[in-house]
Amino acid sequence: MSIVKYLAVQGIPAHRLSANGFGQFQPLDPAQTPDAFARNRRIEIQLTNR
Repeated sequence: MSIVKYLAVQGIPAHRLSANGFGQFQPLDPAQTPDAFARNRRIEIQLTNR
């Protein structure tokens, strides 16, 4: 959420921003280890041309 708030303050319209958590449902590493959990704890920024 911090990144979304920062981008909104920088002038990006809030209705164009969203924060979504996918690590639990789309893990990069399916293992159940601390290292795998760390890899899955990530932020992805997607830019689209709409």
